Amino acid sequence: MRVCMVSVLIGSIALLAPSVVLGEQSTALALASADQELVKDRVDRLEALVQQQDQQIRELRGEIAQSSASMDEARVDQIKGLVREVIADSEFRESLFPDQVQVGYDGGFYLRSADEQFLLKINGILQVRYAHYNDQKTNHWLTPGRRYSDRSGFSIDSIHLLFSGHLYGPELTYMIHLITTEKPPGGDNSVAMQWYTWRAFADYKFADELHIQAGLLVVPFGLQESYTSNAKTMFVTRGMANEYFNMDRSIGVQAWGELFDKKLKYQVAVTNGWRNARDRFNTPDGMRELDQNPAITARLEYAAIGDIGRACCESDLEYHEDPALALGMSFGYLDDNGDRSGVPLAYAVPDFFRDGVGGYDSVSTNGTNVTQFGADAHFKYRGLAMTGEYWLRIVDVSNGNINSRLVAPYFLRTGSDATSHQQGAQMQAGYFIIPKKLEAVARVGAVWDIGPGSEGSWEYAAGMNWYINGHANKLQFDVTKINELPTTSGGANFMELNDDILLWRLQWQILF
Repeated sequence: MRVCMVSVLIGSIALLAPSVVLGEQSTALALASADQELVKDRVDRLEALVQQQDQQIRELRGEIAQSSASMDEARVDQIKGLVREVIADSEFRESLFPDQVQVGYDGGFYLRSADEQFLLKINGILQVRYAHYNDQKTNHWLTPGRRYSDRSGFSIDSIHLLFSGHLYGPELTYMIHLITTEKPPGGDNSVAMQWYTWRAFADYKFADELHIQAGLLVVPFGLQESYTSNAKTMFVTRGMANEYFNMDRSIGVQAWGELFDKKLKYQVAVTNGWRNARDRFNTPDGMRELDQNPAITARLEYAAIGDIGRACCESDLEYHEDPALALGMSFGYLDDNGDRSGVPLAYAVPDFFRDGVGGYDSVSTNGTNVTQFGADAHFKYRGLAMTGEYWLRIVDVSNGNINSRLVAPYFLRTGSDATSHQQGAQMQAGYFIIPKKLEAVARVGAVWDIGPGSEGSWEYAAGMNWYINGHANKLQFDVTKINELPTTSGGANFMELNDDILLWRLQWQILF
């Protein structure tokens, strides 16, 4: 029985064994097929990823190549800029040739010795002007023989050449300033202008506190006249009152310096006189071009607030971020005992000879003592600039010498030997509508107290300045109204005494 059951069991197992084996083989085959599909899928995905990465790599390589080219161009431009800066550096350029004379441009063309003991700098100014001079006829007949009519046209107001530098070291400086003027009457008509010396002096610096200057000097009196170059004025030219009271130039010596950490500047000059740059003492002229009495002139200027930037100009072209204020005082004395040239003394023509206000004639200072005072202020802040000046002239012909009074033209014309006073003032302001580019300006000035019955003369002016490249390239336009001119000045286009004018001017200036 048991034997039978065992036999049956063995037989069953034998029958089932092939089926099991076949089942396992089928399962194995199924699994192998699934693995292959999975592997294939993974390979396909990897191939796609590799292709995508390869494309990205090619794109990155292209971007890198393009970026590298741009970087190369930028580096080349940067290197070129650095080379330009290095070459423009005068110290580096001069170091390449230390034993040679150095040539270049730095605020002017210059020649400099290798040891820096000698320096020559050359500057120039060209001013081309159009002016329309509308002339009224009041009081013209008081000064006969003069031209009274409207005038209009172009002119080269002035051409300047300046030679400056130092000799034997920086302590000894010099200036030779040449300027053109119209040819003299009766001269060669083929020559429109001729050159003459405007300034010529040497200056030795002992210390900041003491300089000695000698030669043909601008007399140190007043703010606008003695401190401001005509290339750096707020208007086309200086004002009427300044033209009347200024002392211009003369030959002599001057001591000057800066004290108290350069807050106070002083000037003291002894000259042949005032406005007599061309007069000489060694002349055979029996009328004597110069007397034996020199003129004494002095000026003080105090930097009350900040640095006014006097070397720049009247306007606030520098654009002061902080307020700056300078205050000045001037003094002059002249005992004129026969100088051929000098400041003109205006006097009022009596009422019954003149028509309306003003009505002046002028004479020399011969036979008089002239004492003159001046006070001024200059303010700059954020494009705003203002200047103001006051002048007082005291004329004395009663000096105790009756002979002197009898030959004094001022006494002979006025008939009075009493001390007389003449006064003047001017105020002007400018504001940059566009900083350092476009400026609006205005001025009012007056001269009064010129003898009994004088009602004074007034100036009203306004204009615009366009600074294309600072003072080096600028356009100036102004309109000026003056009643009864008390003085004349060709450079300012103030033509004739007693002119009642409306003056329009446009000027283009080139400076190097």
